[in-house]
Amino acid sequence: MLNHSYDDRFFILMEGFMYKYLEIIENYIKDNYDLSEDLIKVKLAHTVRVYKLMIELVEKLNMPDHDKVLALCIALFHDLGRFYELKVNKTMNNRYDHAADSTTILFNEGLIQEFPIDEDEYDLILKAVYYHNKKELPNDLTDREEFFCHLIRDVDKIDIYHVVANDLPKEFLVMPSEKVLEEFYNKELIDILDIKNKSDTIIFYLAFQDQIYFRESLALLDQKGYFDEYINSIVVEHNTLIKDTFDHLVDEAYNHRDDNLYKRRIKRREVKHGRIR
Repeated sequence: MLNHSYDDRFFILMEGFMYKYLEIIENYIKDNYDLSEDLIKVKLAHTVRVYKLMIELVEKLNMPDHDKVLALCIALFHDLGRFYELKVNKTMNNRYDHAADSTTILFNEGLIQEFPIDEDEYDLILKAVYYHNKKELPNDLTDREEFFCHLIRDVDKIDIYHVVANDLPKEFLVMPSEKVLEEFYNKELIDILDIKNKSDTIIFYLAFQDQIYFRESLALLDQKGYFDEYINSIVVEHNTLIKDTFDHLVDEAYNHRDDNLYKRRIKRREVKHGRIR
């Protein structure tokens, strides 16, 4: 078993029940991938942190025990395809659909059968894993499916800030593309195909914060300090125009959480939360 500490209060609350599930995933990674590779270690650490964040989120949301287990399994499953991508391509690419590979590993290769999950929940798990990295959710999800999709999308985004702050290069050295700037300031979902330079990539991640769905998730982001960690890790060009552009983007990112669009999103979430519990 890999050397991780599970003695924090959230794992104590779970009484080792989900610790066993985490061990299954860790052993699967250890048996199928090269843990001496840096990016493999980065993704495994990300999976563990997302799992821990999910434990905190489901506690904050006071979910039923059955639903907590499903959410925690989804957290463990969501990035299985990243390990396969790294093994085959030796790199990570946001345009590569690793979530589709995650569902293949789970269902076509039978990994899901190692977990005591009712088959009636398989479709929900498949959708939550498959849609966790998509630009937006389809309109034909049930309220329950949408709820679980938002859970994993939120905790994944929270920890991605930590990953990009510590493990990926970040440079804002040129002016961003007009299309990406427009999408950001209009609070639109930024299309990854519109990214033309490294500054665009910075904005792509800045916009993650505005997409976080639950109030409790935003509280977790603040508690962990990952957004500030990300901002402080970015190398910015000293050119006045570029630096002023960056500073204004950061100010807008902090302000987005307080605007009317965000408040409407929270109100909508509370209604759905009441219907599905």
